[in-house]
Amino acid sequence: MTEDPILERTRDDDRVTKIALSLDGEDVSRLWLFHFDMRLRSATVTMGGIGGVGTNDEYQRRGFAARVMADSVDYMAEHDQDIGMLFGISDFYERWGYITAIASHELRVNTAHLPAATPVEAVDYHPGTHREAVLGMYTAGNASRSCAAVRGAHYWTDFEKGSDWDEDADGKVLLGEDGAAIAYLNMVGDPERTRVAEAGFTTPSALPSIASYLARRATDAGHDRVTACCPPDDPLAMYLRHYGCEHRQWTSNSGGGMMRLIRLTPLFEKLTDYMTGRVALLGWEGAIALRTDIGNVTLRVRDGAVSVAGGSGPDSELIAEIPQDRLLQLLVGYRDARTISLDDDVSMSDDAARVLDAMFPLDTPYMWWSDRF
Repeated sequence: MTEDPILERTRDDDRVTKIALSLDGEDVSRLWLFHFDMRLRSATVTMGGIGGVGTNDEYQRRGFAARVMADSVDYMAEHDQDIGMLFGISDFYERWGYITAIASHELRVNTAHLPAATPVEAVDYHPGTHREAVLGMYTAGNASRSCAAVRGAHYWTDFEKGSDWDEDADGKVLLGEDGAAIAYLNMVGDPERTRVAEAGFTTPSALPSIASYLARRATDAGHDRVTACCPPDDPLAMYLRHYGCEHRQWTSNSGGGMMRLIRLTPLFEKLTDYMTGRVALLGWEGAIALRTDIGNVTLRVRDGAVSVAGGSGPDSELIAEIPQDRLLQLLVGYRDARTISLDDDVSMSDDAARVLDAMFPLDTPYMWWSDRF
């Protein structure tokens, strides 16, 4: 019997790579790496999504998963992916540099509080008929949503799940008086619930039609409330505040939506325009060096613009020593620099925290369920 399993990388297509260990021809441990573009603030970055991590029962506790996970980090670095991401169990993925950076959200509104249902035509979503319109609405609504997947017309065709891994999706498209699509909903297919997994629209004027459809659907099904998986700054959530709703957010200290940085300088170079748009709020010029466990990068603010350079520049007035995982939380807006600076392995001055918070204010990073892997 072979003593050491063989590590194999297999590119399934232009979006998926399988990394596996084989022993005597048997696949004993594996994961799949999904190639995505992802929003980070207003920038587009490359992301490797990890899914399907598993080891056959008889080969567990032999370090096989560790080898596969470690190789996935190397693979992403070799293939120019800026960020690694996964939705994982607790107390496991930290050893490869991952940290929780996405909260969970649920909105609840009483059906009786929604506006009386007015006629709005809703049809089943069909890729051949509606994909282009739905992709346009999604793209417009998520142009600056950190952690939202960039859906491409060449591969995204349908809603693959509801609001959990094993839930069916029920895609709906709302039509205006002229028959054109004005909104879409990814509803959970469970007939026992009126639950929204995702919504989008052409203009905010379509929001009353969405509320009306939800009221009618819930009433017809005998449901006394409507729920939605959406962050509190989503337009649908903000619109429903008028009718009275409860919005619950919960976070975990481990597991769930987790990420890590892979490439430091290329990532910040993609954020240059975003950071330049923020410097007017700083009232500061100078250089700040970010020293991490995967390398250093220096951000220079001069004449209203930000430039990026690898390494820790000797001209840096400010220095922040911060592990890559906490820097990732800052970049996506999950935590702010002032509270991150309280972590034991972080060192930055109040001035450094002020500059970083001005560049990267708190935000609501989120990936819609249909894109999760």
